[in-house]
Amino acid sequence: MLKEFAKRINLDTELNNISRQICNEYNLGQYISDTIIEVGYEDFNYILETSIRKVLCKSI
Repeated sequence: MLKEFAKRINLDTELNNISRQICNEYNLGQYISDTIIEVGYEDFNYILETSIRKVLCKSI
């Protein structure tokens, strides 16, 4: 399912690369994991877990 999701949104890199960049740019702590939310109102939502907190990342 995740390959289909990546193809649908045209994700051409690993999601953890994006997550690590978000952690660095917003001082969110160390990257731990990310979990795609496959069903929702927006096309691209996921939960980013860091050493400090969990963050909902969504497309706008």
